[in-house]
Amino acid sequence: MAQEGMAQGTRKKVTHSTILALPNTAWGVVVGLGGNAILWKGIATHGFTRHVLGRGVQWLFFSVGGVLWITLALLTLAKFVTNFVFVVREWRDPVRVYFFNMMNVSLFMYAIAVPAALEDDWRAARTAAFCIASVMQIGFNLEVYRRWLFCKGASLASAEPQYMLSTVGWALGCLLAQDLDLDRRWRIGVAELMIGCAVVFYSFAAISVIQGLAEKPHLKGEPVLFLLIAPPSVAATCFANFHGGRVRGGPLSVLG
Repeated sequence: MAQEGMAQGTRKKVTHSTILALPNTAWGVVVGLGGNAILWKGIATHGFTRHVLGRGVQWLFFSVGGVLWITLALLTLAKFVTNFVFVVREWRDPVRVYFFNMMNVSLFMYAIAVPAALEDDWRAARTAAFCIASVMQIGFNLEVYRRWLFCKGASLASAEPQYMLSTVGWALGCLLAQDLDLDRRWRIGVAELMIGCAVVFYSFAAISVIQGLAEKPHLKGEPVLFLLIAPPSVAATCFANFHGGRVRGGPLSVLG
């Protein structure tokens, strides 16, 4: 009995420790589900997918991803409170630090992916999500850009593909600001500010990453390089939405 009790205690301790040491890269699953929710939200407005298929699949991705986002947010908060040393190690890690951006990127995504039937009722919640995600976007990336450009030994050529997680966040913020019509409601150019940051930092980072592939051949063919495509894909939609969609041809042709 004593041995069985000790075994159960050990299993609980191991499980507890494993959960609180959950890496921040786990947010990648939430980002993937959020991207599919946005994709199917668009698909659900066209053709035969407009009815049961499109809306059903979109609701599935949105619901599963939303529950997982809340679960990971609670686990991250628990990890921050009870295993702060682990969080600090991730923050100081030269690669893991970029994955903190997935929290705000996914929050932007789910605010965009809210089903059309709920958009009006959830406008206040989506606006709050924009504010929270924007604060996180600015806070995380001030540190990311400081390490990249201004700390000792920093170099513009040192960008890694993970840098794109920060630039896609700016583009998603622009898309959400347009969706919520924040430029008119707040009387400031929120969407323009977001897309400006996306264009500037993507331009620097993309050139640096591509040049760096010659010195880092192990990155060639790595899935992480798909991040080079994500920011311009979102930015194309953002540019197409400006001026009532009257300039859709140019940005879609250039950025895809």
